[in-house]
Amino acid sequence: NLVHGLIAGNTLVPPVWSPAGFTQVTVLLIRENLWWLTEHQGVLPSVSWEQFFSTVSPQRFWPVSGITALGYILSVLLSIGLARLWQLRPSLERRRDVLGFLGLSMLATLIAPTVTLTNLHLSGEFDGRNFGGMWWQWWLGDLMVVLVVVPVFLVWCYLVKELKVGKLFAFAKRGLRPPLRERLCRKRGQLAKVEKVEESSQTNLQLSNQQPSTPQASIKIKQFILAAIWLISLLTVSWGVFGSDIAPEMATYPLAWLTFPWLIWAALQFGQRLTSLGCLMVSSIAIVGTSLGTGPFVASTGDLSEALPLLQVFMILMATIALFLAATTSERNAAAELLRLSEAKYRSIFENALEGICQTTPDGHYISANPALARIYGYQSSAELVASVTDIAHQLYVDPQRRADLLLQLQEDGVVSGFEAQIYQKDGTIIWISKNVRAIHDSSNFLLYYEATVEDITERKQAQEALRHQNERLEHQFQERTATLRQLNRQLIAEVLEHKRIEDALRESEERFALAIQANTNGLFEINLKTYDHYYSPQFLSLIGYPLDQDRPTINELLALIHLEDIDEVKAILDNLCAGRSSQRCSAVLGVLADATIDRLLV
Repeated sequence: NLVHGLIAGNTLVPPVWSPAGFTQVTVLLIRENLWWLTEHQGVLPSVSWEQFFSTVSPQRFWPVSGITALGYILSVLLSIGLARLWQLRPSLERRRDVLGFLGLSMLATLIAPTVTLTNLHLSGEFDGRNFGGMWWQWWLGDLMVVLVVVPVFLVWCYLVKELKVGKLFAFAKRGLRPPLRERLCRKRGQLAKVEKVEESSQTNLQLSNQQPSTPQASIKIKQFILAAIWLISLLTVSWGVFGSDIAPEMATYPLAWLTFPWLIWAALQFGQRLTSLGCLMVSSIAIVGTSLGTGPFVASTGDLSEALPLLQVFMILMATIALFLAATTSERNAAAELLRLSEAKYRSIFENALEGICQTTPDGHYISANPALARIYGYQSSAELVASVTDIAHQLYVDPQRRADLLLQLQEDGVVSGFEAQIYQKDGTIIWISKNVRAIHDSSNFLLYYEATVEDITERKQAQEALRHQNERLEHQFQERTATLRQLNRQLIAEVLEHKRIEDALRESEERFALAIQANTNGLFEINLKTYDHYYSPQFLSLIGYPLDQDRPTINELLALIHLEDIDEVKAILDNLCAGRSSQRCSAVLGVLADATIDRLLV
C-alpha cells in the first residue's frame, strides 16, 4: 500500500521496493562465512517464491514474474559472492565493511532492474521509451531500500537457531541467542581468544588501579536515558520536517537535513545499531510524509513524481554518510579502547615492576619514576623522588664523575648495559646499583631523554666483597703454607744430602775398616751384649778353628770354648766392660779350639 501511494502514475517502476531489502537480509543472515547453498537449499526457492508473489498480478503473464524473481535471485547470488570475497563483517563496525557493503549494494541492485525492465519490454508491457529514466528510478529504489533496511537487520538481529527447508526464519524459543558477532567468533574458534584478551584486559585494568571506573549499572542507565531522549527528539524532528506542510518560501532551504545532527549524535554516542535504526525511522517517516504530499521535497517540486528522486537520493546519501560516520567512530573507539588497555597494561607493568624504571633529562632531572625506584632510593613515593631530586649527579651519585662517564658512553653507543655505581639513599646510606640505559631521540636525531632500569645490587656487591676477602685470606694462607713447605723441603733436602754424605763416609770407613781387617793377622770379633749381634773376622774364626763355610758361633758357643781355668776371669772382664769400669783389657786366655786342641790366645 505504501509503494502504491508513491507510484505517482507509473505502475511499472516501484519507487520503494521493500522485498529487495528483505531478500538481501534473508540470505546475509543465514551464515556469514559459509556458502549458503550448501547447507540451506531451501533459501533459493523461498526467495524465488517471495519475489514471484510480490510481482504477480492477474494482468501479468506468470513467466514474466518468474523472470523478475530470477533477476533478484541473481542479485542475491552476487551479494553473497561479493560479501565472501571482500570478507565483510555483518556488524559494519569498520569503514571497509561499510564501503564494501555500499559497493555490494550498488552492484547487486544493478541486475534486477536490468533483467526486469528488459523482460517487461520484451513481453510488450511497455514500448521501451524512457528506459533509462525508469531503470534509474528502479535502481535508486532498490539501492535505497538495501542501504536503509539491510544494515538494521545485520547489526540488530540475532542468529537463528536453525533454518528449515521452505522457511525463511526459525527463531530459537529458549531465550535470546548470542549475538551475531559472538556466534561468528565461536564458529571460527576465536571466541575463547577474545574472552581471554578481554579477561586479561580487565585484569590489567584492575591492577593499574589508577582511575576508578564508573559502575556498569550507572553507565547503562545513562545510556538508556540518552537513547530515549535521542529517539523522542529524532521522531519529533523527523515528523516535523516530513510530516507537516511547508510554506513555499521555506521549501528552498535544505530542511530535510535538519534530521542529520541526530544521526551524527547516534553515530558518535551509540554506534552502528542506533545509527542504522535512526536512518530507518527517518526514511520511513520521509516516505510516509512524501506519500501524503507533505515534506520539503513535495513542497520544493510541487509534483510527487519529481519529489521521488530527491527523496531517494536523500535517503541514500543519509544512510551512506551516517553508516560511514558510525563505522569511523566505532574504529576510533576501538582504537582508543585498545590504546587504553595497552596503556593500562604497561602502566601496570611500570607500577608493579620489581626493578626501578625511570625517565631522566640530560641535565639530571627525573621525568617519571616507578615505585620500585623510589623504594630503592629510600623515598616514600615516586612523586617525592621526582620532586626532590633535581641534580642526579650530585644528589645521588657518590662519585659524580660516574654519571659523566655514563653520559659519555651513551653519547658514543646509545645504549649502556650493566653500568654499576654507588648511590646515596635518602637517609645517606650508600648502596650499589646496576643500570641499563638507552637514549631516546626524535625523528631528527635530537636527544629527548634517557630511559633506564635500575637494580639494587648491594647484597651482591657485599657477597662479592666477602668472597674477595675470603679469597685473599685463602691466598695468604696458601702462600704461607707454600713458604713453609718450601722451607721444609729445603731442610729435607739438606738432611737427605747430610745423610747421604754420612752414608758415603760410613761406607768409605767400612771399606777402609774391611781392608784393615783383611790386612790384619789378628782375629777380630764384635759382640753387642744388648742384642747379642756378633761379628767374627775370618782371622778370628781361623784362630779358633771354625771353618769359614759354617754358621758363626753364638756368644754361648764362644764362651764354651774358653778353658775352665779362665772362664771366671773372662766373665769378670765382661762385667766390668758392661758396667763401664774398663774400656780395654788384655788377658791371656787358655782356649779350647774347635778341634778339641788347647791353645792360648791373647784376647
